[in-house]
Amino acid sequence: NNNKYFFEKIDDYPDVFFGANIHYCCLGTTRGKTGAEGFHRVDFDYIVGAARLAKQVGCKHFHLLLSQSADAHSLFLYPKVKVWGQTENALSQMSSERLSIYRPA
Repeated sequence: NNNKYFFEKIDDYPDVFFGANIHYCCLGTTRGKTGAEGFHRVDFDYIVGAARLAKQVGCKHFHLLLSQSADAHSLFLYPKVKVWGQTENALSQMSSERLSIYRPA
């Protein structure tokens, strides 16, 4: 597939997600490449948007690869730890049939 898809317009692409019962998400970036706003957009907005759309078209099992240190209530100044935790919480609240989150060491 040589099509280009834009996560800013994820809702325009339900056909990409349709028909798959299982979805894997390994999206991520660094603050150094995108700045704080871009980091939040990729590591929260895009991931949550993809999971929401997958669920809408019938996804039964959503898999997400996150950092080992994800924690929405983190006191660390390193914001990505907090954003990853918020992403995890948002996906957990979607009530998908099944959610698997991987935190490799």
